[in-house]
Amino acid sequence: MAVLKAVAALVLALLAVAGVLRLTPLWDRLLSPGDLRKVDFATLELASTPNQFLMCPPDLCRAATPHAESPVFDRPAADLRRALETVALATPGVEKVAEEGDTLYLVARTPLMRWPDWITLRVIDLGDRRSTLAAYGRAVYGRRDFGANRARIEGWFADLP
Repeated sequence: MAVLKAVAALVLALLAVAGVLRLTPLWDRLLSPGDLRKVDFATLELASTPNQFLMCPPDLCRAATPHAESPVFDRPAADLRRALETVALATPGVEKVAEEGDTLYLVARTPLMRWPDWITLRVIDLGDRRSTLAAYGRAVYGRRDFGANRARIEGWFADLP
């Protein structure tokens, strides 16, 4: 019985320390997303862990099987990119880390514990005022993301003006 009480006290102490740290900028440094993780969708290979979500148009992601096919939007690529970036950055815990041409690199943190996920969005011009995109979200830590990346990316599409 004394061992159980000691373990319970230790767990409570660790939770209290984590709770205090969570409220400080130190927490984000402890749970760093690491260096920029560039993505080449044409050669991207998915890991075997279920902590990622890939949405791709047909024929772009040749080395991986996407979890979903990208929708086609009846709007120019520049307009889609602006709208998508606006919606994504309006999400609490999301920050733009870099951009290269038609590709955005974002870090999204979960609301409660602020676990970092990398999100790569590439907008593709289809011509004739139509566009699509490739999106890849992956957890930095842990084996599972409990569908967070899929929900986040699909939610952004649903929220597009």
